[in-house]
Amino acid sequence: MARFAPLYDVPILDAAADVRATFFNSEKYDVDAEAPYFERIEIRLNIDTTAPPRSVSSLARHAERACMRPSHSASPFQSCSKPRSMDPN
Repeated sequence: MARFAPLYDVPILDAAADVRATFFNSEKYDVDAEAPYFERIEIRLNIDTTAPPRSVSSLARHAERACMRPSHSASPFQSCSKPRSMDPN
């Protein structure tokens, strides 16, 4: 998100993220040999900024689009699910 903030004139004075995820990892239990991957990831952001809410919302939508989509054949370190919520307030 910080990478895109200058595009929307959103100075980030402080930010915190609460990240929660569930993932598929049957290989760990010797059920099959499928590589682990995220099933769901949720990111809730709290941003302290002087920018108007509309700019922060635009920034959050841009950051959400930039998140990689799931690909079960890719390395688990390169894939993530679309965030379910991005709270700009």
